[in-house]
Amino acid sequence: MSDNWNKKLGSIIKEYRDANNLPMRKVAASLDLYQSTLSKIEKGDLKGNIEMTPVVAKLFNLDYQGLQFDILSEKLIEENKDYPLLIEALKEALNKLKRAK
Repeated sequence: MSDNWNKKLGSIIKEYRDANNLPMRKVAASLDLYQSTLSKIEKGDLKGNIEMTPVVAKLFNLDYQGLQFDILSEKLIEENKDYPLLIEALKEALNKLKRAK
């Protein structure tokens, strides 16, 4: 299984950290990570997690909803793209979520 969504999250963190001249130790502390762990996430050698997105959005003043949509949609596609009925299943899941509200 590919981990492009994960690499994307790591590259977003690195891009904005560099653009804002933030030291890795400060960003790692904000994410409650060791500096070495953040370094591996930025390089794509270690998986981050989707739960990091609110902290990343706040830290870099990004649109949380847009970031969450971007990362979640990548994750959903990546993990399910080989299923021939993916689109229909996603539509059904959406309908179930709407009914559950």
